Amino acid sequence: MKKTPLLLLVLLVAIQAAAQFKEFKEYPNGFIYSETTMGQLNTIVDSLNLKYKVCELDRVYRSEQQAEGHYVYLKEGNIVGAQKDIENGMPFSEWLLKYPQAEVTKNLLIIKYEYENYKGEHTTVFNSLITDQQLRFTNQPELFHKPVYRTWMHQYHEKTEYGSERLKGFFFGSEFKSKPLPETYARMVQYVDCMVDTTETIFREAAQETSYYYTKDDESMVSSFLTYVHRHTQHPDFSMDAVGGTAYWKAYQEWNSQRFVRIDSHLVQKQRFQQLFTAAIDEALKLGNTNEEFEGYIGRYRSKQLALDLKRNRIVVGSCSMDDSPREHARSIAVLSAETVSWEIFLRAHLNIMNDRVSRVSDNSVAWEKRETYLGELEALGIDVLDLLLGSALRVENAHPNHYLGNIQRMGRALSEYSKPEALERRLLTMIRDKELDNYNRVLMYYLFLNYNHYLKDEDRKSANQERLMMALDSFPENIIEHLNASH
Repeated sequence: MKKTPLLLLVLLVAIQAAAQFKEFKEYPNGFIYSETTMGQLNTIVDSLNLKYKVCELDRVYRSEQQAEGHYVYLKEGNIVGAQKDIENGMPFSEWLLKYPQAEVTKNLLIIKYEYENYKGEHTTVFNSLITDQQLRFTNQPELFHKPVYRTWMHQYHEKTEYGSERLKGFFFGSEFKSKPLPETYARMVQYVDCMVDTTETIFREAAQETSYYYTKDDESMVSSFLTYVHRHTQHPDFSMDAVGGTAYWKAYQEWNSQRFVRIDSHLVQKQRFQQLFTAAIDEALKLGNTNEEFEGYIGRYRSKQLALDLKRNRIVVGSCSMDDSPREHARSIAVLSAETVSWEIFLRAHLNIMNDRVSRVSDNSVAWEKRETYLGELEALGIDVLDLLLGSALRVENAHPNHYLGNIQRMGRALSEYSKPEALERRLLTMIRDKELDNYNRVLMYYLFLNYNHYLKDEDRKSANQERLMMALDSFPENIIEHLNASH
């Protein structure tokens, strides 16, 4: 099977999409799922909502640990001496007097977290939430549990061809602490776990990164089947347009709109089609050597459940920000899981589309605006959108390991489309002002409101909301007010 160069094909798609962009196919009901599918999902939501109403809280949710401290950055003078003084535990005030050239940010809200990076290495991060000044340590898990009150945490970097000698660090003015979430907010976190199955993931553990368009092996049975289909459905040859791709793209669009008519009318009944199809499916089940087109044929002519299972074995990686194939793959998974009523996969997949949680080599902000959030589908299903999204925005240290976490920026954009803005604004402003809620989550709600307000189209409402947000800001401690004001 002859390959079209992926980057060029992606560019062709992007050019056409820029002219008249509609990200995903919509059904007559205005959603990306059919009326029948929405009805089936709505029944599940009704059942889950009833179950949630009689559920008791199964734990006391505690906030992420947070502390207060100061950040220093030194890039000139006796940097080695400054490092030694830190290692010897020199008090912060003395250190500042000795190294007045250091850049200092005082009275920060600092959080800590740990994770495994892409190499499987344990990573510990200390991060100032508002200013995003941070220290990152690899394979030093003991640091996460180390007492920090009136101590330093620092990193020294020698001069290299890539950067100058420098020293950066935190001096902690308090110990890390967490506090219980008030029950109102704990119930939001619990609602997320009630709706988004914590026992499942989108992709299988053995899933491999792959392309959206092509199989790994051109000599495979899958490729042989696709070659047969292409030959009998007049798939265009990319060589027909070596420059620009316009003629090829038009021919491809024509082929794509007619291929199922051609297959349904005569090809699917042919013995050779069925022989090659069965052999390709058998191979795919053993090797997972599939792509989007082949999985589409499986869903149409064999089994939607099987197509979904094969899709979950592939993690599609976008080649650039204009490459929408990871979102197309996510949509395919969401649609198939909806059509097979696989709720444990569906809602997580739909939320991944909303949060743009896909893999890309790079991502430029130019492409962000085209990616829709599809909040309307969740509202139409009867999901408590506010509890779901706000619950996924809250951060707690003892959530279920597979608890769904939302992206603050993307959720702000989604909520700008919510049908009951007054209720949303009241809820968010109440959370921002609530001193029973920990400062970390209050700041997150502040940023969520900022992003929500940014995407509103009603300029009068935006202006009024900005004033209300500034009034709510006054309820924060002085150090947080100072840093939030400075961050704008």
